[in-house]
Amino acid sequence: MPTDRPVTLNAYAHIMSDSAGTQVLYFSDGYNIYNRDNEAMLNGDTINEGYWIGVGQPDEITYSGLSVPSPYLENNYLYFHHEAGNDLDWIVRNNLYFSQIDMEEEDGKGAVVIKDSLIWNGRFAGFGLTKAGDGAEWWMLVVDYDSPVVNTYTIDEMGVSLHHVDTLLLPNYSFLSAEERNFSYSGFSPDGTQFLLFDEGEGLIVLDFDRCSGQFNDAFFRPIPAMNRTSLAFSPNARFAYINSLENLVQVDLNSMEQGIVLDTIANWDGAFPLGNPFFADLFAYSQLAPDGKVYIASVASASLHVIERPNLPGQACGFRQLAFNLPTGNFNSIPHFPNYRLEPLDCD
Repeated sequence: MPTDRPVTLNAYAHIMSDSAGTQVLYFSDGYNIYNRDNEAMLNGDTINEGYWIGVGQPDEITYSGLSVPSPYLENNYLYFHHEAGNDLDWIVRNNLYFSQIDMEEEDGKGAVVIKDSLIWNGRFAGFGLTKAGDGAEWWMLVVDYDSPVVNTYTIDEMGVSLHHVDTLLLPNYSFLSAEERNFSYSGFSPDGTQFLLFDEGEGLIVLDFDRCSGQFNDAFFRPIPAMNRTSLAFSPNARFAYINSLENLVQVDLNSMEQGIVLDTIANWDGAFPLGNPFFADLFAYSQLAPDGKVYIASVASASLHVIERPNLPGQACGFRQLAFNLPTGNFNSIPHFPNYRLEPLDCD
């Protein structure tokens, strides 16, 4: 049943549930970490210190954080989160942290036992998490904003630690002009074999990733026509990527990337204002592949989500429906983001 939570999440909307997906453990609006009773957790106040604390949503134009269960501490979770830039740099992610939450504290309501532990100091283009080949530990990639440098971290019994550093060789793309760039999406495919970094004004940076070694086998860039304020979600089989601007949704066949990118337009905004206010439209906002195999896309302002019913299928067969999933309340851009917790281990010997 829906639960009324008196906290405004807006675009941030970070939520972590139990492994069955039936009970909320904690959630965050980017200012505080709240328990299931909608109270700020012990030591969970004022995360993401920076300019936007007390001014506006701390990360209004980028994704919320990501949480994963600790690989070796039962009932502990690691929540990765970051600031936005200063008042002129909405598009910049700044200072990546992790906070550790022990759900056995406070009679099962949880407490933050480590808060704002700095992983990356300064601005960065994007990050993502995928399970390591053993199925227990995690890899995390963090891409620098000002240079073609990728830092790979391990999340294991030692905590979060830097594993190695790589430099991307992308002959037709330069990070040196990144001041004018908006890196709106980054993340791993559901199978963990590809990491995508999306530059709204230029196109896709693709890293072919090895979950056993933590190394990427190939890196390339593919240009895409400029799309303002976009999001991206994968199909469950990792063949397709769905990229949306506020008014358009397109499908990219990742299997044909060697020949370049072909965009198949799936839908255009229907022009509706479902809340009856000309300032609040049902434009396409943030998206996420869900455990039921469907892709859900938040709207800028409505009480429904857009849905891609069959994202594994090409073209119109994917079954996109606007405002198909009704919500019990109005929603403004909000959708939680998460890695693939159910990714199976590999034989890495």
